[in-house]
Amino acid sequence: MATVLVHGRRSRLATGAVWCGLAIGFVVMALAAPAQAHTDLIATVPEAGSRVEAPPVEVRLTFTEEISTRLSAVSLAIDGRSKGRLALSVGREGGEVVAAVPESVLTPSAASEQWVVNYRVTSSDGHPIAGSTQFEVAGGVPAPTTPPAPAEGSPSEPSDTRPSAPVDAVPESTQEEPATLSSDGGSTWFVPAGVFLLLGLLVIVGLRRLGRSE
Repeated sequence: MATVLVHGRRSRLATGAVWCGLAIGFVVMALAAPAQAHTDLIATVPEAGSRVEAPPVEVRLTFTEEISTRLSAVSLAIDGRSKGRLALSVGREGGEVVAAVPESVLTPSAASEQWVVNYRVTSSDGHPIAGSTQFEVAGGVPAPTTPPAPAEGSPSEPSDTRPSAPVDAVPESTQEEPATLSSDGGSTWFVPAGVFLLLGLLVIVGLRRLGRSE
């Protein structure tokens, strides 16, 4: 009889141990489930720590779970200066959030800038996550150049045009002088020729009259 009682107690203890083990297992699984379902950031565009040549028009954040944009916020800071919150939209892939960069900060800077994107998002099942990602934007605006000063010899150009009028006038005066000389020479030779011709006529007339009188 005593042996039967001992075996009954052992069986009850064994059964109780089994149920306790199962209960502990359920508790451990229940506690581990939220940890496994925790939302994490797995990718960013631009990539974290990278260097881009121009300011991006948008920043893409990809999480392990779908994100509710209504319960999420993403802000931007450039070189430590806050640029405010960014407008959010759902990306093409599950868990992707697209943050639009405002046009006011898209103008390239002469020097490189450090962009920091801060996010606080909430997954579709209510799990929140907060963090940040940063990257560098290279400077690309050349320094303004001043126009070259005019050369010292440039004012001499008007002086080249001033003597042009007198130079053109000189040949005209030289061309007119031979004309006046030729006309004067013709008139001086014309007068003696006329006198000699008149004298010759008078001589001829006189000789004819003498011949008739004889």
